[in-house]
Amino acid sequence: GKYESLKNALSTRAADEGFFAARFAQAEIALDLQLNEANITLRFDPGEQFRFGPVSIKVGDGLSDELIRGLMPLREGDLYSSSGLAQLRRNLDGSAYFRQIRVSPQLGQSLSQVVPVQVDLELRPQHAWTGGLGFTTDTGPRARLAYENRYINTRGHKLSADTQISSVRSQLNGSYLIPLEDAARQSLNLSGGYNFDNNDTFQSKSIKAEAALRDEKTNGWIQTLFLELQRDDYIIDVQEDISILTMLGASLGKTEADNLINPASGWKLFGQVRGASDALLSGTSFIQLYGTAKHVLSMGRGRILSRVEMGATWIDVTSDLPASLRYYAGGDQSIRGFDYRSLG
Repeated sequence: GKYESLKNALSTRAADEGFFAARFAQAEIALDLQLNEANITLRFDPGEQFRFGPVSIKVGDGLSDELIRGLMPLREGDLYSSSGLAQLRRNLDGSAYFRQIRVSPQLGQSLSQVVPVQVDLELRPQHAWTGGLGFTTDTGPRARLAYENRYINTRGHKLSADTQISSVRSQLNGSYLIPLEDAARQSLNLSGGYNFDNNDTFQSKSIKAEAALRDEKTNGWIQTLFLELQRDDYIIDVQEDISILTMLGASLGKTEADNLINPASGWKLFGQVRGASDALLSGTSFIQLYGTAKHVLSMGRGRILSRVEMGATWIDVTSDLPASLRYYAGGDQSIRGFDYRSLG
């Protein structure tokens, strides 16, 4: 059994990497009945590695060929690999444009070590509405309504808007996403929103607009550079103030998990730095750092969840920092023995 498993593993790996002409030039077991030994000789000839041929795409009207080509991680002439086909499927699925994806290497049509690839796509509905009602110990009863236009034009631009209402926290946000040349990894997101917080610690009404450039590296790290404009009307204790800030920032994050919906094991890292200067359309100057790490460890039939969160702000006068940018703890996703955002 182990001998056959070894041969199967070699053959499977060769096929995964595009060595479809691979064969065993020698596969021999020599038995030594005196020593009770089996001496194995294997000579494996992988042959020439095949390459990807033309990639044919079938998709209905709605998206341009240029956009879909931007989602392709492989090109004609690349060395064949099953991992390349899997990455192609992940890119198409992650774009959220399609509800059905079929990627088929045409092995029966391969000529001269070239394998054509057929991609069949079915678009998701262009418009989507979602809504919900709920209750949490942090915010009490709440309602949510969201709208998404998944492809406004053939270039794949997306529009989304959502509103959430509760007695403690309400918000209205909208965003417009523009895929860039590498559509699977790069995008420009223009967003804006209104947030209202009213808890026992502070009251804040903030309006903001943001432009963010997102770039996902080949190693899975997601880098974001952003420019944010924000006006904040806030009350903390007896202090009432208005803050206007122009902030520049950058963030870096990565997630690894066996299942992104309900992981049994995995981790997530995220870090961000942002700041403002009173010499650049801002009422005050500050630098702020934030970082969080999460880990999921499988333990029998259960899991151990760990989380650490850290932040620091450098500013001359603390009272000049608006409430929406200050750090607060407490609540069901923080220090659970304290009310929502009651520690600061």
